[in-house]
Amino acid sequence: MRTVEYRQRIDVPLELVWTTVADFGSLLRWLPGNEDGTLTLNGEGIGMTRDLNLPTVGEVQHRLDALDPERHLLTYTLTRGRPLGMAAYSVTLSLASDHEQCNLHWQGEFDPEGGADADTMAKNLAGAYQNMSEGLESLLGNWRDQS
Repeated sequence: MRTVEYRQRIDVPLELVWTTVADFGSLLRWLPGNEDGTLTLNGEGIGMTRDLNLPTVGEVQHRLDALDPERHLLTYTLTRGRPLGMAAYSVTLSLASDHEQCNLHWQGEFDPEGGADADTMAKNLAGAYQNMSEGLESLLGNWRDQS
């Protein structure tokens, strides 16, 4: 497995970010470029799946493997699809508070499909984490005006 890490601080309080990402069905609200995608949840809690059809990667399914509100950590695994040429994929997102900002730490592990360039995939995956982090900040960025 190849590991990719990405860290970003966003100008949104941790609890607001956590409330959003802990909702396994909220992804399309903060995943830029996928507004026309679809998401269907199956089951509840750990082990639930989300079936996605995204303009950027096609049909994929994720399984929720961990959701820890005390540590502000969630993990999910790819169970169907081959986004970015990955044969296997798992990611953990953990959050840490920095005053009224939130530090996001993405750590993904993947196996490339046969013949795929792992370095390019790692770069694309880090770009996806940046895109999602910025999408969260964009969605939640008006929190000061609302409070």
